[in-house]
Amino acid sequence: ASANYNFGVFKLLAGLQRNSKVALGSGNGAAVGVSSLVVTGAKTFAIDTINGWTLGAEVPMGLTTFAVNYTRMTYEGPSGGSDNLGKLAVGAWHKLSKNTMLYAGTYVATGGLKDYISQKSSYQAGLRTAF
Repeated sequence: ASANYNFGVFKLLAGLQRNSKVALGSGNGAAVGVSSLVVTGAKTFAIDTINGWTLGAEVPMGLTTFAVNYTRMTYEGPSGGSDNLGKLAVGAWHKLSKNTMLYAGTYVATGGLKDYISQKSSYQAGLRTAF
């Protein structure tokens, strides 16, 4: 579920996600023949439940909009193991015209699993146009 509300001076964005019984069979969205999703970090366990949330804001200032977002996923096993992974992101975009904008953004991983992923942070910048 997700929602957003525009307060005029800023927009608030939020979302929730819950997946349960994900480790009980090959119908969990994994590759054919894979029977469970496994977290491998400081502790290793099969995933039974995934809970996630996101909270963000956008602040327009003239032709430029600034944005911030935090997302956190918690992975739980049927035997009680759990760990989490989050992402803190900031960015901005500047409208050059109705269809074209400059953008830039960065993020950093947070949480107990951040040391077990290959991309702990990233940044991007560019020019976007829509036709």
